[in-house]
Amino acid sequence: MLNTASAQENPASGGCYASSVSFFNQGKTALGTDVNPERSFPERALGAPNAQTPAVNAAYQDFVSLGFGGVLEVAFAAPIANGPGADIRIWESSATASSERSLIEVSQDGLGYLPVGQITADGEVDFGDAFSDFIQFVRITDVTPNNGGGQVTDGYDVDAVECLHGEYVAPGCYPNMVVSFNQGPAQDQLTPVAAERSNPNKALFMPENDYTQNFFTLGFGGEITLKFESPIKNGEGDDVRVIESTFGASVDGNCARYPETIRAYASQDGCNFIYLGEGCQDTDFDLGILGWAQYIKLVDISPLDATYFGTSPSVSDGYDLDGVMCLNGYEENPVPADLTAGSATSWVSFNQGKRKDGNDVAGSRSNPDNALGMPQGGDVINFVSLGFGGDIVLKFDYVIFDNPTDNDLLIVETTYNNEVCGTYPEKVMVEGSLDGENWVVLTEELCLDGEVDINAAGAIQYIRIKDRSMASQFSNSADGYDVDGVVVINSCNDENAEEDARKGDNINTPDEITSASVSPNPFKSEIRLELTTGTNDRTAQIRVFNVMGQNVYTSTVNIGSSSNVFETISLNELKSGVYFVNVETESSKETIRVIKQ
Repeated sequence: MLNTASAQENPASGGCYASSVSFFNQGKTALGTDVNPERSFPERALGAPNAQTPAVNAAYQDFVSLGFGGVLEVAFAAPIANGPGADIRIWESSATASSERSLIEVSQDGLGYLPVGQITADGEVDFGDAFSDFIQFVRITDVTPNNGGGQVTDGYDVDAVECLHGEYVAPGCYPNMVVSFNQGPAQDQLTPVAAERSNPNKALFMPENDYTQNFFTLGFGGEITLKFESPIKNGEGDDVRVIESTFGASVDGNCARYPETIRAYASQDGCNFIYLGEGCQDTDFDLGILGWAQYIKLVDISPLDATYFGTSPSVSDGYDLDGVMCLNGYEENPVPADLTAGSATSWVSFNQGKRKDGNDVAGSRSNPDNALGMPQGGDVINFVSLGFGGDIVLKFDYVIFDNPTDNDLLIVETTYNNEVCGTYPEKVMVEGSLDGENWVVLTEELCLDGEVDINAAGAIQYIRIKDRSMASQFSNSADGYDVDGVVVINSCNDENAEEDARKGDNINTPDEITSASVSPNPFKSEIRLELTTGTNDRTAQIRVFNVMGQNVYTSTVNIGSSSNVFETISLNELKSGVYFVNVETESSKETIRVIKQ
């Protein structure tokens, strides 16, 4: 038990009192009639007591009468501590002392209540071993014997509920703040997660590690970012433990039956994250290259096509986060990591192709280090030529997360005075990876400079750029795509980062990107596709895929350069569910997630 604060001696001067009503079911008077309306407002049990005794003589009756058999449930704004001795006091207003009685029950989550005693008039209650650390909800049930009486006899009168040991502060190393969260739906991608599993604050402080619903469910594809009060130390072995609640998993289940899975990330500043790995149910992670971290980001990647034992797709709702704890304590002297955000900082592999004439690319154009850092954006030899068919893999110090409303990367290419793709079509395919092993195509074809959306991958830390230039369209001395640099344009480090990065592009390079948007979303039978076209695009191929990756619709649209084009697509025959609309032009490729109702 933990004593974190002392109770206020003067009940009217502040203190620790219930702040909200979660349930109220009023009983009747001793005569079976309704309780006086003036005594029927449950909110009058909140805050500090008014010490109205005898209540019948008070000019303003600022309390609530439960009525015989009535029930009132109240909640505190934050968990309250279980300390030595009595833990809560119920303030009651009665004209006759000890004549009215109530049963007191307490709960951590407002769902599972345990009885802790009965009281008459003002009374104090000890939580005992019902909950050894804290509670947040109190249920008061009138159990006054009905021995008759006048109509004013209306059961236990609650003036206030006071905690006697202050707010609960969890011992150990746990998060104390929800920075952000985005809850996903159930497995069917349509049903929202139940309300009792949707409070992100249940992921804070010490995990319960039991079968109560004191956790936060991420939902399929959902995510949450938590902040620890102090930096998590990177010590020997794993540093962070994530605890998940899967009912009955210890008896009849495991990851084969309940493959509820997350990806974990860590950050020192809440902006730049590194990838820690994946885990099913309870998982430990090492902080890797970070000497310490203060933010943990968790993203649900539970497979949509899996079977979750004993649950239907409308009930199965992804990873249930009970809590996060550090395993090596706090870092007392945190020194920020010497890492770079905003551009690629190292190259992993470089497989250079040949010039069109079959000879090696010039040595001055063959240093892969020239693709690192911020691009120069000028016609100087500070780039690397891939050669025809060549490729390079670059790594960022931090993970890049998809910005759902915009592109994420800018690839800058150096082409001497040939800034038009139509006359000098140096092209690449761009792939992304989170771990450097599993790759996702971000765009099949990018010509010259261009922006890339990583939507298809969700999050990456590696980028692979493969030359796809057709040698027959160039002179014998041509050497394929020239990589000047790759810039992150959705960075949270600087609110002007995106604008500054785009300004760093070659000023003579035309806007070659076509962007797309879809409405309505969700839709019932058809969608309206709006294309804002680039300067060199002439056609757009539109394809729709289901969640299994099957192509369910294809069409090609003729578009004019630098214009707005609207296309209505009928998808009436498709079943309800999630689909992906893929729009590909000569210069860009974009994927948009839509839901059919």
